[in-house]
Amino acid sequence: MRLAGQLTASCSEAMSKEDLSRELKAAEFTDEEQAFVLKYYDESAGEMPGESAIRDKIRQEEEAKKKAEEQRKKAEEEEKKKAEEEQRRTQEAAQKAAEEAATAAQAPSTPQTDAATVWIPRTGSKYHSNPNCSNMKSPSAVTIDQAMAWGYDRCKKCW
Repeated sequence: MRLAGQLTASCSEAMSKEDLSRELKAAEFTDEEQAFVLKYYDESAGEMPGESAIRDKIRQEEEAKKKAEEQRKKAEEEEKKKAEEEQRRTQEAAQKAAEEAATAAQAPSTPQTDAATVWIPRTGSKYHSNPNCSNMKSPSAVTIDQAMAWGYDRCKKCW
């Protein structure tokens, strides 16, 4: 910073950053020193700001970096929470599907036509889900829609 101050103080007029860069190289400034000077050089005033101004800028940059890092970490944490929540939901859905599959496997499987089939007696006005209900002798198998269309009502014992 002291060298940059000396360099810019020795120039009688403002110079562009390109000209300053050439001067810094000619004065054998290291690459780090050149980068520092060019970063803080005020082209409009043609000079380096004071040491306190540079320190303030550095502090502001560090605070901005720290804030950006905190925001990045917060975003990562939120993303991680979302991923964990999604994984939990997926596991719950898989568990529920497995439970439903196990329940379905335990239930006796009946063809769809059996579920719609009912039994009607030779005499009487009720249709039955069980062919042995009410001591029926030789009941007829019909669809529930047919039985209802023929005027049969549901049996209270087997339904």
